[in-house]
Amino acid sequence: MARQALNTAIEKRDIERYAAYWTANPEVIWASANGLVAGRDANIARTAKAFQNPGFLYGVRTPVIVQVNQEDGAGAAETGTWRWAYHRGGKDIEYQGRYLVGWRKVDGSWKVQSELYVQTGCKPSCS
Repeated sequence: MARQALNTAIEKRDIERYAAYWTANPEVIWASANGLVAGRDANIARTAKAFQNPGFLYGVRTPVIVQVNQEDGAGAAETGTWRWAYHRGGKDIEYQGRYLVGWRKVDGSWKVQSELYVQTGCKPSCS
């Protein structure tokens, strides 16, 4: 349910709803050259910039496997595929790849502790 809510927040470009699913100090390794962004405020700024970009078309993450820590149920790993698209230079460009999200249960709710995105493709070619 948390993944669905995050995808809806991306679709609506709702940074407040999106950020509500981060822990107090999330670390995100973006697929772009920006690399590691640490901390809640820095990740809010980075995501808000993407949402405010008039060329931003969509972003979606599709889970393939979600595994909850069987010992204490307080952590989980989500892996899947992602797509992120912009209109640039007169064409629509869709970046694609794989991701891993580390979830942590905080006060009974699932929050994102860490995210890693690796680009594995681009349509049409980004070169």
